Amino acid sequence: MKVADGEPLGGRAKAEDDFAGLIDGDFEDDDDFLG
Repeated sequence: MKVADGEPLGGRAKAEDDFAGLIDGDFEDDDDFLG
């Protein structure tokens, strides 16, 4: 699931989206997850 930058998501939904991005190797979309 991808959303536009700045679009709010629920905490768990956001974490799952970021983690899925890590699995896909899409680090650029995972700034919030990676810190």
